Amino acid sequence: MSNTITEGRDRELPPNRNGEVLRTPTPAANELKSEILQASAYKEAGQGDAMRERSSIESRTDLRLAATNEAMRDDPARSAATIVVEQETARRWADLDGNDFGRIRSDSRRENALEAIAGHMRASPEYAAAINIRSPILAESARVLNDERVKVEREIALPTIERNAGELSPRGSVAALPEADQHKLAQQDAKSLAVVPAGHERHLAAAVIGENARHHAPYREELERVAPQLAHEASAAAIERGVVRAVNQRNNELMVVPRDAMTVAEAREAVRQDQAAMGAIKDAGARYQAAVSIGNNALNQSVYRAELQIQAPEVAQEAQAATSENDRRISEKENRKAAEFAAMQLAKAERAMGWTPEQAAGQARKDVASVRTADATERHYVMGDMVIAADRSKAYGIALAKDAPDVAREVEARRERDAADRAAVEQRKGNLSAAVQARAALIDAAALAAVANVRKRETARAVEQLAGSPDTATQQLRDAQQSLRAPPLDGRVTAPNDPDIAVQQARAVKRPVDESDLSQALLTRFIVSHEKRGLLDKGSTEFSFRNGEEQGRVAFVDAGKALRTEREDKTTIRAMVEVASAKNWKEITVSGTDDFRRNAWIEASLHGVKVKGYEPREADKQILAELQQRTTPTNAITAAEQEQKRDKPSVSARTQAEPAPQRKHIDGDALTAHEKTVLDSSRTILNSKALGDQFTQAALRELESKLRGERVYVGEIVDHGRAPYQFNKDKDESYYVTLKTRAGEQVIWGKGLAEAMQERSSGEQVVLQNIGKRNVTVQERVHDAQGQVVGMRPKESQLNAWKSELLSRFSEKARTDLSHRSATRQPSLGVYDAKAPRAPEQPAAPARPSEQQRHADQQRNSRER
Repeated sequence: MSNTITEGRDRELPPNRNGEVLRTPTPAANELKSEILQASAYKEAGQGDAMRERSSIESRTDLRLAATNEAMRDDPARSAATIVVEQETARRWADLDGNDFGRIRSDSRRENALEAIAGHMRASPEYAAAINIRSPILAESARVLNDERVKVEREIALPTIERNAGELSPRGSVAALPEADQHKLAQQDAKSLAVVPAGHERHLAAAVIGENARHHAPYREELERVAPQLAHEASAAAIERGVVRAVNQRNNELMVVPRDAMTVAEAREAVRQDQAAMGAIKDAGARYQAAVSIGNNALNQSVYRAELQIQAPEVAQEAQAATSENDRRISEKENRKAAEFAAMQLAKAERAMGWTPEQAAGQARKDVASVRTADATERHYVMGDMVIAADRSKAYGIALAKDAPDVAREVEARRERDAADRAAVEQRKGNLSAAVQARAALIDAAALAAVANVRKRETARAVEQLAGSPDTATQQLRDAQQSLRAPPLDGRVTAPNDPDIAVQQARAVKRPVDESDLSQALLTRFIVSHEKRGLLDKGSTEFSFRNGEEQGRVAFVDAGKALRTEREDKTTIRAMVEVASAKNWKEITVSGTDDFRRNAWIEASLHGVKVKGYEPREADKQILAELQQRTTPTNAITAAEQEQKRDKPSVSARTQAEPAPQRKHIDGDALTAHEKTVLDSSRTILNSKALGDQFTQAALRELESKLRGERVYVGEIVDHGRAPYQFNKDKDESYYVTLKTRAGEQVIWGKGLAEAMQERSSGEQVVLQNIGKRNVTVQERVHDAQGQVVGMRPKESQLNAWKSELLSRFSEKARTDLSHRSATRQPSLGVYDAKAPRAPEQPAAPARPSEQQRHADQQRNSRER
């Protein structure tokens, strides 16, 4: 037993690894009834002091825990909260505890006593009913404590099961644990699974336990002994997860097959297996995953889709619904990203519209300097910001044309090119959608015709074979026709004349790269398809964008010995290097533009691939070193505060490797460090000019209002309401708004948020903005000489005001204002000057990625720099 130092009195703890509840002293269980009767006799005799000494709340808790430990030795799987207390004993305890609790004055003793009463309530429904009649307030407090305890037990149940699974099968170890240790782990897992509520998480936990039982006989035997019902549940869950893995494996194998190249026989066998798998899966979450895989197969293989509609229409309908739901979730995520990007663009536009002529001129000079020193990629993004500034600020455009006319002409050309690109993208998306729908309808009809033609021939062969058996021919023919039934065909579509359609569809060339070697992240971003042109097979593989504005556009082509692309963005280059690594290329040669070769050298070097065709500069080597340092794990020695948590279960290694996103608390009323620095610097400058205190303070207040007004938060409302600041009960009450943003959950705090959030509810996409300060009267705490709060008094103060608008209304308002300003703005006329310098004619710039893609690449470039 390990040495332990704890703070305060002994308390009731959860059962340890041996199933015992730690608390001392614990009288023997067989003395329980005599102790209670003796305590009651003391009470009846009027010996109050002696009674309290032997029959306090703590001593009754010791008696219950002793009986609990005794019962758990006989039944290890039994919960510590299920010890049976006789009905008469429970009523006596409730009466005694109600009286004793009222006489306790020490806060620590009252807390311990409340925990004891909560333990009695868990152990005995009769005690809970009796204490509720005796003291409803005390019973409610104990019930709340029990609810918190159950919540904690549920939170640690899944990590405990995962940790035990890791101990049973440690990485790199072939030696099995001793049987005694496996028995203890089985008992712990049974108790942990018992507290997990029904749902998908319980199914996953049960599947882990079932896998443990399948591979470790002593673990399985102990689990079946202590909890046979949970053992059966775990075994069934493990079987279902195995079926889901089999469906996903078939999906991965079919992804290698070229589009619409499955034979009818292959499709029939695959559908038969998938139909049997769906019949064996009961958990809703597991069925959804399997249905999505089946839906992907149906999308890529028309013959499979036709067979699925014929053999299992219910499964086809479920797969279609799951695929639609999965697409909806992906689309919702993409729309949320697009909305955040649009909000950022609108914030830039609003900031530009608020510039004074001096600010606009200063910003123009900064942008010109940045453009002249930036590389091609950074120049592209800076020019995009300059287009927005020139459109929203007339003073900015005038200053830009005056200071750098060549840059102003380039900005105007960029604006026109971006407008043309957006129009072309919209038109291309419409044409592509119509073409895909028409092609899908034609393929479905042709696939049904092909399946029907093959089944007709099989039916004819079955009739010919059954002709020699007249006794059983009728019944067998009926069975054959039932199993080979074909749907009614559209008269406008006929089957091919070739007697064996499967021969034509089975022609395929081995793909240059096996799709199973590619990462799931790459397959999520790109559609991998075998490239064909009419009846000719080109023997190459196309990687097309799966989502976004460039959906369906080819990013690059794998021609076997070479990877080719017309693009030079980092997303495409990173994917090409990943494909090269999957093909086990240890050395590559790059050719093309300088940006392409430079970025390819960086990405390939990160993957450990040697590169020829590019000589890196010192700046390139420095960027590579920084990126390698970021991806290298850092060794660290932390404080030994974990020693206090030695007996608590820890999460598994896999859980630690994937930390959950943490909330970021933002004080909306306080200034940031950067804003304080700006104010301090401005105060120093103003004081040095001796303009007067009144003018200085007014200027600083105006500057602070401007800084606060630039605070804009965009996201989906998770929760909002009143609470102590940062949920710390020792701090003053404030108001919070929890937003789910692209960077994770953010909690914005500010008392003025209450008015702005009156008409808002969870799930809405909003834009939250600080709009300045207003004078209010607040209640201030009054402290005595010892620092204790003795009262409240009114105080004049200033409160930060906030404004919240729905993101859809905010975007519509911005578009309306922009249209109004565009309609009322006077056109600017150029003046010809024969002596003005002429800029050399620039070649046509290559097509640039979409706004959303540029924003994502800009953020990635900023991190890499």
